[in-house]
Amino acid sequence: MKGQSTAGVTPTRGNQVSGVVKGKKARKSLDSAKEQQRAVQCPLSPQSGVSDKIGDSQPREDRGAAAATTTPVLGKHKHASASSRSSSSSSSKSSGGSDAHSQAAETAATTPVSSPTPTEPSGAMKWKKGRKAGKKERQKRQCTQESAAPESGFCGKYIGLPVEEAREFAWKAHRNESISDQPTEYHDFWVDASLSGLKSVGAGAAVVYKEDPQSEAFIEDMYYVDEIRKEICLGEMFAIGAGLKTAVARMEERGRPGQATEAKAQVVVRVFSDSQRAMGTIEKGTKRQDPLEVGLVRSVIALSQRLSQMGVEVELRWVKGHERATPGHKAADLLSKAVTRHMQNGVGDRAVIQIRRVDCASLVS
Repeated sequence: MKGQSTAGVTPTRGNQVSGVVKGKKARKSLDSAKEQQRAVQCPLSPQSGVSDKIGDSQPREDRGAAAATTTPVLGKHKHASASSRSSSSSSSKSSGGSDAHSQAAETAATTPVSSPTPTEPSGAMKWKKGRKAGKKERQKRQCTQESAAPESGFCGKYIGLPVEEAREFAWKAHRNESISDQPTEYHDFWVDASLSGLKSVGAGAAVVYKEDPQSEAFIEDMYYVDEIRKEICLGEMFAIGAGLKTAVARMEERGRPGQATEAKAQVVVRVFSDSQRAMGTIEKGTKRQDPLEVGLVRSVIALSQRLSQMGVEVELRWVKGHERATPGHKAADLLSKAVTRHMQNGVGDRAVIQIRRVDCASLVS
């Protein structure tokens, strides 16, 4: 029909619309189609790439945002919009990360640096520290409450010479050789103790001394202490205490000797023992909670104070045992072993060797 035209729309290679119009209005339709194509540009077209290369006035991020707001027409435009949104979000994240980094740097510059806090100790470390603190507290409490030494302590001297000098001095004492320029009267006591090694048998102790210093005959006292079964040091302390108790009894029989004058000699009691540990414990006192040891140390100290009140000097002298021993020390060693052996074998007739069965408290009773 004349004056009428029909238009057929066919898809192009680029999925873009092109109008093919037959009739008078062909140029006008073609121009309108070109204007529509220019209005909706594909961001992935070569023109946008050229614009990016020469650096137009609009930044890449702004172009991406603008493309994201434009309504897509075809599938290729949808893909371009998604890529633009991803590039925009990554750009914003990078800019946000740089801003956060700069803010953190400014905060670190203005914030004063503090010293590192110590790490919290583990459970095992806390347990060890608590255990050490408890041990120190117990030792302190024992020192203040369980100290065996009275206020004045041991009244006497503890003399521990080297081995040869101690042995030479012991032989001089056995021969009653005077070692003092002043007139001095010496009373020597040789003591020793032994254990059988059986838990069912107590300790044996012996004290050997002379009635007359000029005589060669010894007086022998033997003791069996049933409550001392484990530590030989306790037996040695009992033997020292037994020697001092014998000295107290002898001084009381003679009357108080008093201080030395021109007409009267100074009296000195010397106790010879081969146990340095026992003599050191007596001199310094004990901090242990063992009531047996505490009682023994207190008894020995009380006996030394008793002799001091009588004007008698007390000396505890160490001598090495079992090697070139003096007759007095050798006799004390053999007798103490005889006591434990006698009790171990269960011999009922104790009158044969005159054993005194006592306890530790008998030293001051």
